[in-house]
Amino acid sequence: MDELRRIWVAATPDSIGGDLERARGLVEALPEGDEREAARRFLEALERLERWLRDY
Repeated sequence: MDELRRIWVAATPDSIGGDLERARGLVEALPEGDEREAARRFLEALERLERWLRDY
């Protein structure tokens, strides 16, 4: 989760594509359970951030 937060804070319009790839890899590497579910929700927020950054 710390790495996902770092990705969120550092994301820019130019970096978001690669940021999302990294975030997806982090989520996929987690075992099923509460932590993965929380990470998945964070990934969804990053995907919304991507749409917002690309629109502006």
